Amino acid sequence: MKHRSARRLFIIVVAIAALAVIAGVVRVATRDEGRQSEVDFLRGISEEAYGTRGSVADAWLPPVQEDGDLVPVIEVEPPELLDVGVIPNDRPYETEILVRNTGRALLEISQIDTSCGACTRPTLDPKDKRVRPGGTVKVKVGIYPSGIPSFYSSKTVTIMSNDAKHPAWKVEVVARVDPEFLLEPAEVDFGTIAKGTPATRTILFRQLDQQRVEVEGFEQSKLGDALDLSFEMRPETQWLDPDRTEYDLYISLPEDVSPGKLTTRIYVKTTCKRVQRFPVVVRARVESFYSVVPTRPIMIRRGYAGKAPTGGSATIKADRSFELTDLRVSIDGLAVTPGPGEEPNSMILSVEPQEGLDFGAKTAKISFNVQAGNEVYKDHLDVLLMGGVTPST
Repeated sequence: MKHRSARRLFIIVVAIAALAVIAGVVRVATRDEGRQSEVDFLRGISEEAYGTRGSVADAWLPPVQEDGDLVPVIEVEPPELLDVGVIPNDRPYETEILVRNTGRALLEISQIDTSCGACTRPTLDPKDKRVRPGGTVKVKVGIYPSGIPSFYSSKTVTIMSNDAKHPAWKVEVVARVDPEFLLEPAEVDFGTIAKGTPATRTILFRQLDQQRVEVEGFEQSKLGDALDLSFEMRPETQWLDPDRTEYDLYISLPEDVSPGKLTTRIYVKTTCKRVQRFPVVVRARVESFYSVVPTRPIMIRRGYAGKAPTGGSATIKADRSFELTDLRVSIDGLAVTPGPGEEPNSMILSVEPQEGLDFGAKTAKISFNVQAGNEVYKDHLDVLLMGGVTPST
């Protein structure tokens, strides 16, 4: 009799426990009014019983991956390119990137970086850095035209997470800014030009926005292939819109441009508040019977710690005999010595620093003529003066 009573008591206890579990299930189901999916239903039970999210419930789910690993899997929409089209030029533009966890473990977003903090800024709410399986969060991306010094932007947003296969997911964010003015053409290509042939190209500058924009001048590097630049405002009778300014910008190859491929960049300076310096790429290929190597500036370094300053050189090669005339240097303290090269019809210009050379000048120019018979062409070499730094001890 005692054994039977104990067995009845055990059965009663088990029944009461089972009823308690069923009551919990019914309570969760009733709370969501029957609208839950199977996944949400199981998660709800886990949260009701354990007060947790994305742990026990996820272990009950069928495998998302074929190998059944309990790992996070990041998916991003759009996956590679977010092109927002044309955005206003006077205010920030906001868009978003969707991040989804299709794995079976918690996805943790540790950091979001951008290749340009001034123009493209991604943000994520701290509470969204942990994404449960099946969950989705939004990365807000602000695009600031005030940080874009032109009319086109292509920057990279990198989402770093604990997904082992994709720890740093990159999305290119592209935007075109509604332009305040037009340059036509936007780039200048002279094509192939014979050395000594005058060459000038014209760019039309036209104001597009209601805010008045004027051209103030140009800016270009003091080194490399300096161009001859000028501009003038068109007569108002020629303007397409009587209230919007127009200019002609003139770009000419200088007489002493060196033979070979030329690729340089100039900046058009304007009164436009957002785009005060607009870049223009200029290309040309200058042909001649001679070449100058290297095409980059010669570097002269100041000596330090008892070491003498270092010099440099350039080689002029031709397909016929020639001579150098009218050799000049723009600053004192540089000795330029011509000498025969290793190949026929070649000459080496050796450049050596002398006592009293002012390295604070930063740059210098060596001018000369290349003469072969009746042909005489002006040319030059750029020199970069590098101040030496004494190593720390």
